[in-house]
Amino acid sequence: MEFIVFCDGSVLSNNQTGIGIYITKGNPYNTQARLMAEGFRQSSEVAKFVAVIYALQIIPDDRPIRIITDSNYVLHLNSWCYIWTRRQWQVADQHNLEFHRVLTNLLRSRRHPVTIEQSTGEVGSEKATKKATKGSIQKVHMIMGLGDGLATPNGNDSNYTHTLRTTTPTLDHVN
Repeated sequence: MEFIVFCDGSVLSNNQTGIGIYITKGNPYNTQARLMAEGFRQSSEVAKFVAVIYALQIIPDDRPIRIITDSNYVLHLNSWCYIWTRRQWQVADQHNLEFHRVLTNLLRSRRHPVTIEQSTGEVGSEKATKKATKGSIQKVHMIMGLGDGLATPNGNDSNYTHTLRTTTPTLDHVN
C-alpha cells in the first residue's frame, strides 16, 4: 500500500511562507510549518517545493509514495532536468536549480517509487493548503538553506549540499 501525500505551500502578503503536508487525519507526518528560506525569494512555489522535499525526508521509505501537488515546478521536474542537463546545468536562476537538485537526489535515493501527480481539488489537497496557510503565521518555523556544507540527503554527493533544519527542537506537527 502506498502513502498518498498532499503537499502545498503558502505565501502571505508580508512574504511569510509556510508549508503544509497532509496524509490522513491524525497521521504523525502531517505537518504545518513556517518556512524561512535564507537567501531565497519567498514565494508559494518555493514553499510548495520545500513541502515536497520535506515530505520525502520525513516519510519512511518502506513503501511507494504518491505526492499530490499543484506546484508546476515539481510537476515538470523531468522536463526542467532534461533542459538543464542539455545546458550542462548552466541556468540563470541558480536557486531553482538547487531545489531541483535536492529533489532529484531525494527521488533517486529512495528504494520505493515516488510518483508526483497534479492536484485536482481533493479534500487532502485542501487540508494541505490550510496547513500551509496556518504554517505561514506560526512562530515555530523551519529554516531551509542550500550550500552550507552539511551532508547531502543521500550522503555521497560532494558537489552539492543541502540542509533542512528547525530553529526549535521539533516542528509543530499538527494533525
